[in-house]
Amino acid sequence: MNQLVFIKNGKTVTNSLVVAQEFGKDHKNVMRDIAAQIEKLIEAGESKWGVLNFEPTHYQHPQNQQWYPKYDMTEDAFAIIAMAYTTPEAMKMKVKFIQEFKRMREKLQSGINFGTLSPQLQLMIQLEQRTSNVESDVAELKQVVDNEVWITEAQRGRIREAVNQRAGYLMRQGYGHAHFQGVYSTLKTHFGVTKYDKIPRKDFDIAMDIIKGWYPKTRVAN
Repeated sequence: MNQLVFIKNGKTVTNSLVVAQEFGKDHKNVMRDIAAQIEKLIEAGESKWGVLNFEPTHYQHPQNQQWYPKYDMTEDAFAIIAMAYTTPEAMKMKVKFIQEFKRMREKLQSGINFGTLSPQLQLMIQLEQRTSNVESDVAELKQVVDNEVWITEAQRGRIREAVNQRAGYLMRQGYGHAHFQGVYSTLKTHFGVTKYDKIPRKDFDIAMDIIKGWYPKTRVAN
């Protein structure tokens, strides 16, 4: 079996040529599949993820010696592309790729043959590992901030205005129990807070949707 996964700049990657060869596809079709997925990532606002996981590069054709484009792909990028390949043969090949990614990743993390690498490559691997740790720390910090930082004063004002408008509208529609205290009580219960101004900032839009769709439990006829 040809080599499926490589270590490049401290990362485990495969490329579009290998995928085309092993899955029995024309390289131009694999490149088309990659381009389609990158376009979807851009539309989803995940263009940075695409840049980090799909790296455009080139290869020299052995016959005409001309240079042609190809893509290096991380394991996650490979998974996205291979997801659409569903024949029994393709499923077997995906298992082989996954196993090889795991083997090469363990080899990289364990430091096997690390001392035989050039000093430049050793430094790149070390920097890559440090960067990955920093990115992980930043992601964890962002999650804490998203969950713990409360709504701003401006957002509190918008909530108060929306609550008053909702309660007033429902009372005019015959909902005699549509007091604004009921809306606040629903918000506090939903988000598990003691005061509405302790709603996490990231959940502001959800809070506004709750207010817009809120109804009291009983209705008093006019």
